[in-house]
Amino acid sequence: MGDRSAHERLYFEPEQILKPSTLAKRIALQDDELARYLLGKLSDEGREACVKPSSDAALREALANDFNAIIDGESIWDDAAFAGIEFSGTTL
Repeated sequence: MGDRSAHERLYFEPEQILKPSTLAKRIALQDDELARYLLGKLSDEGREACVKPSSDAALREALANDFNAIIDGESIWDDAAFAGIEFSGTTL
């Protein structure tokens, strides 16, 4: 994903992704709308890390970078992707 510009915020740090292999497998398998949506939003590096993870550390770094870029980008709301997902009051 490259270096972060000064205006980009860090929402996720790599160490906050607690089960990177489990998350990557879910995204790579695309068993639900949210996983398909996320896979489409990941960078080439992020997709590759999910499909062929080399290490948890590399996976955490790639996912954190991509999640931060996704949040800083255009709106991520998609009715189909988030159908059936329950959000807490603090999430909304």
